[in-house]
Amino acid sequence: MSRLDKYRRSHGQPSRPDAQSMRNKERRQTHIATEAARRIQSIVGSNDAGELSRRPNPEDLYAAKMQAVAVLGLAVKPGELPPDELVMECFSKLAKNPDAPALEPVPVVAEIPPTALPTDAELAGKPFIKDRFEFYLSLLRPLELVKQHPKAHPEGDALFHSLQVFKGVFQTNPYDEEILTAALLHDIGKGLEPGGDHHSATMRAVQGRITERTFHLIDRLADAHDYRSGTLGHRGRRALENDTDFDSILLLAESDHNGRKPGANVPSLEAAIEIIKALALEDDSEI
Repeated sequence: MSRLDKYRRSHGQPSRPDAQSMRNKERRQTHIATEAARRIQSIVGSNDAGELSRRPNPEDLYAAKMQAVAVLGLAVKPGELPPDELVMECFSKLAKNPDAPALEPVPVVAEIPPTALPTDAELAGKPFIKDRFEFYLSLLRPLELVKQHPKAHPEGDALFHSLQVFKGVFQTNPYDEEILTAALLHDIGKGLEPGGDHHSATMRAVQGRITERTFHLIDRLADAHDYRSGTLGHRGRRALENDTDFDSILLLAESDHNGRKPGANVPSLEAAIEIIKALALEDDSEI
């Protein structure tokens, strides 16, 4: 972290966005803008010819965007909403292709935004993605049988906890494949070495099967918990604060800490995997 970024952080100013965060923001805004564009006609009204009765004003567009946010189940600040121009651009594209299918929600959890899931043909063309996710599933499914200490984990089994962590990360950063993968896989060691050093077991299992950044996010999770509780030493705090993924590591730790709610509404394991798989296909980045 540069001195300028540290100054911005200490004075409540945002750090310079990196390429990944900018890309995530653009995806998020396009997603909201597309959904908002589908709602303009119902807000403005139409004439007998099916055309808009008038041009949408800023209030109309704001209402459409807020409806889209509600439908997609996102939590956004006013400054994170897409610009009016982007909404109208999406509206023009939809007007040229009125038969375009509406986005369908991801199964099981309504709060998770719609995702363009990959087809079997797409997966067949990307065998490395298919094999990778089958490996993830083989490590995650046994967690359903791992019962945790009821005082530390009143939510129940380790898979239910992992899905809560995934959902917590998703609600803040739904377009970052690597942190979503870290959220799902961070506790797989509990199924490999029950009662043992599950962190070391996790890191051995995923070595070479996930990206370096995903590996790093999981590896720094314990330090992030100590950081949040104030028990991390001075050198450790400074090293973590200087980490280029500091914000993502803290988000993962916060979601891990909060993912302990009995009866919480979570996606199925298959739905969570499909979300990450779709992002992997979109990025077309082989491990």
